[in-house]
Amino acid sequence: MTRKMAACSSYGLSWRLYWACSCVVLVAALTCYVNVVDALPRVQSDGLLKIQELLRTPTAKAIWNIDTDFCKLPPTSHLYINCTGDTLTYLRIVGDKNMVTEKEKRQLGSAGGSLGPKKSLPSNFSVNTLVDTLLTFPDLRGLELVSLGMWGSLPEKLSQLSSLQTLNVSSNLFTGTIPKSLHKITGLGTLALDNNALAGIFPYWLSAMSSIETLSLSDNFFTGELNDSISSFKNLSSLSVSNNLLYGNIPGSLSSLQSLQFLSLAHNRFTGNSPNLENLRSLKTLNLGGNSLGPGFPALGTHLTSVYLGQNKLSESLPDSLKDFGELHTLDISGNALADTPPAFLFNLPRISTLNLARNHFSGVLPLNLTLSKSLSVLDVSNNFLTGQLPLVFLSARNVALYYQNNCMDTLKQKQGSKEYCTITAAKLGIGSSEVHHSHLVLIIAVAAAGGLCLTVGLCGVVLLMARRCSIDKDSVAAPEDRNFGSFRGIPSELLSNARYLSQSMRLGVLPQSQNRVFALEELKVATNNFSPGALVGEGRHGKVYKGLLEDKTVVAIKWLNFKSKEDMAEYKTQLEVLNKLRHRHLVSVLGYCSEEVTSSVDDEEFKSFRLFIVSDFMGNGDLRSHLSKQMGKEPMVWSQRLAAVIAAGRGIHYLHTGVVPPIFYNNLKITSILLDSYMVAQLSDFGLPVRRVSFSMDVVAPEGKAGVPKLNHEESLRRQEHRDKQDVYDYGAILLEIVLGRPPTIRNPFPQKRSELERLTKEKGPSMELIDKDIVGTCGAESLATVLEIAGKCMVDDPTRRPSMEDVLWNLQYALQVHSSVNDVTDEHDLRREEFQKAPSFTERKRCFYDNRVSDEDWKAGPKRPGRA
Repeated sequence: MTRKMAACSSYGLSWRLYWACSCVVLVAALTCYVNVVDALPRVQSDGLLKIQELLRTPTAKAIWNIDTDFCKLPPTSHLYINCTGDTLTYLRIVGDKNMVTEKEKRQLGSAGGSLGPKKSLPSNFSVNTLVDTLLTFPDLRGLELVSLGMWGSLPEKLSQLSSLQTLNVSSNLFTGTIPKSLHKITGLGTLALDNNALAGIFPYWLSAMSSIETLSLSDNFFTGELNDSISSFKNLSSLSVSNNLLYGNIPGSLSSLQSLQFLSLAHNRFTGNSPNLENLRSLKTLNLGGNSLGPGFPALGTHLTSVYLGQNKLSESLPDSLKDFGELHTLDISGNALADTPPAFLFNLPRISTLNLARNHFSGVLPLNLTLSKSLSVLDVSNNFLTGQLPLVFLSARNVALYYQNNCMDTLKQKQGSKEYCTITAAKLGIGSSEVHHSHLVLIIAVAAAGGLCLTVGLCGVVLLMARRCSIDKDSVAAPEDRNFGSFRGIPSELLSNARYLSQSMRLGVLPQSQNRVFALEELKVATNNFSPGALVGEGRHGKVYKGLLEDKTVVAIKWLNFKSKEDMAEYKTQLEVLNKLRHRHLVSVLGYCSEEVTSSVDDEEFKSFRLFIVSDFMGNGDLRSHLSKQMGKEPMVWSQRLAAVIAAGRGIHYLHTGVVPPIFYNNLKITSILLDSYMVAQLSDFGLPVRRVSFSMDVVAPEGKAGVPKLNHEESLRRQEHRDKQDVYDYGAILLEIVLGRPPTIRNPFPQKRSELERLTKEKGPSMELIDKDIVGTCGAESLATVLEIAGKCMVDDPTRRPSMEDVLWNLQYALQVHSSVNDVTDEHDLRREEFQKAPSFTERKRCFYDNRVSDEDWKAGPKRPGRA
């Protein structure tokens, strides 16, 4: 019996062992099968390694090699690879502009898909080679290569990626036009080319792709008018062409795009009334801000959730139809000339979260019992002509950010003007009720009577004053010396501290409006290890710059400035309140500041000094000058990189001149103020702050006459003040010369018998070739270089009225970048010989040729025509 039981037990054990072994074998077989199915072919693995080499992304060579199982790399915010079967179907690589610590690199590196230390692309980068490599993935359906610093023209052979459904190469440096062969990709649903340097007219031919649903072309140089051909994009759900050079009327045919959910035409040059858009039933977000639309308020559908109409020329009353906008979350109509009293229902829309009515001509009295929507979080009615008592809810609201300063209401809570000011100003503008006009008339009579009495009493004094003035030299008057001339002097600090400086991305809701942050000194000491020498990254005559790491791991630059006067520091702080509100992709963001008063004692006598610490974004690659010469220990930039950097900085300057109110001039531009972030994208720093002295065009170039402030007749002084942007244009021209020379140029030659480098480079068709930086020979063409030198010369003429605007300068530089991308680089100095420059077209010829090519496009002969042109 015992033997039988043992035998049975042995039999049962063998049977269980058999099944266990079978299961192990089966699992192993399945695992091998899955691995075989998911493993990429050798040619595709080699392709990914080639892309890594071309883009230097990811740079961790130990992670990506021939044995890497790419299909199993975990997705990150920078890298995503998807495989179907044994082929690659989706590739996303996104550049990271934030600094990454060594600890984070190790942590991300262990995941197998992180970005290593960020570097610029190699000088031999070729977008054609990149596309050839991508063709090894025949089933690629999604391609996203974002913020990688790629340059060149998009090649026609992109269309050979015939399976693409998504193509996103935004935030790079691509130039030229969109290749028309893209219409062959019949399944393409998303095309994102925003934030490049592409040009040409709007690509209506893309409508041939019935599958296109998302088209994003913002932040480029597309020009011309939008015409009725836009209606051919039947399936379009998202259209964004903001921040281009489009002009004319917005076509009414837009209303036929029934699938449209997102529409952004902001920051172009559209004029006239907006078309009726009530029929766009699917539209949720509309952004038409930053144009010249008006005077009528557009007719819109009640289903919208976000409406941005700020910075236009709307001047009529708000329509009653707005009360039906039950889904509206955001309404921005700031910076127009809208009149009358804002309707009470606007403040109590059921889902309204942000309501911006600032900087209009609203007048009258808000109801004392005004009701605010429970969903409201931001309300701005500042800088209007509102009077009367403050609504009670303004005093009791706890969860709403309220801005109502610079009106004339009866309150001491926020800065207000006098009721008489708003009454008189409203009457002059023709706004307000009949009672306002009657009150204005009575006030004018009273003021006139009092003024007549004062005039009689003061007549003798006026005569004596006129007699004294006759003895003063009337031929000339000294130009006023104002160390802050051109910044914000003369503008009330209340207006400055509360003005809205919103970039296009803020109006789209991409970036939140910044709040000025006042840092504690202890916080900055911790960030810089008590301002240790190891954190010092720069030093000048006005202060030191430290690199710091805030508690939230944000890497910042901290500029330490010393002042002898509290008033001087207060002036800086006032302007910082404004600069903190500026957000533009080519301006270094000011995050906040910290101020400190220091008392020291010498021989029992106390002295006070003042310190100001300005906190801004940290730019990891230093200034542009350090990348122009090998003497700085860095590989010199090639020509296309230099052009891209100055174009980026120029866009920031153009925004300061035209994108903010009031505009910001006299920015004391220097090449060392152009900083490069971790991905070599240029941003302008040190703008808008006080400078010691500005004397028009003579502060950059010392006059050859006697020292001192130049004498200007009154008419000349006024004329130059009307061209306040021209000083920045002059300084920008000097920067253009430096990227050509590779070093600072000499503007005035102390030896009269010798010409200055400015004259030798810009006064002739063919410049002195020995002056050109040898490091760009081999990376630029003659026409591109000639274009830059010509526009630099125009920027630096002595007469400010003859200097071009920043818009014209950017147009020429874009042309230089385009012609550079369209020809092969020169290989030696002989290719830059004087004859080639003489063949280069002049500025007028370039503009005419560009225009002719645009209107003679074989597919769109009905393109826009210049007024007066046959």
